[in-house]
Amino acid sequence: MTKKTESLRVLLKNPKLVAGMIAIATLAITCSFWNLIVAPFLFPLPEVEPLPGDVIEDLCNQLELPRTDPLCDGSGPVRERDFFPRFRDAIESGKLQNRVDWEERFGAYLVECTEVAENADGIKPIRCDYNFNFDWTYSISVKFIFGQLDRVFYLAPDSP
Repeated sequence: MTKKTESLRVLLKNPKLVAGMIAIATLAITCSFWNLIVAPFLFPLPEVEPLPGDVIEDLCNQLELPRTDPLCDGSGPVRERDFFPRFRDAIESGKLQNRVDWEERFGAYLVECTEVAENADGIKPIRCDYNFNFDWTYSISVKFIFGQLDRVFYLAPDSP
């Protein structure tokens, strides 16, 4: 008898284990169905205005994107959320590592910077909010500790 058949035999002898596995599989299928089918229908993302051409051009320049990039080539409407992956790429490549970088490149879109509640180490991070369409449908919040990039949050509607 192989290990597979022995494992299957042990599994089938334990009905609670089988029931638990079926429950987990059912839950996983239900969650997938909810996320893919039901949630977008019940809670669609709000339709937002495309970014103005001058803002798109500025973001493309500040993120050093080539004119051939689909966001920069003028081929269709571009929304704020479309730029989120490009921000992530710029952060990962080292282009946006500290508060000075962010303020030099995106200071025109800065809404406010505030001190965040002190953490367990006694450090008070700074959170700066940037909004590129000034409609507050989507925005980027950047958290800095001692002037260095700590976290970036891409905020969607109804986010805290």
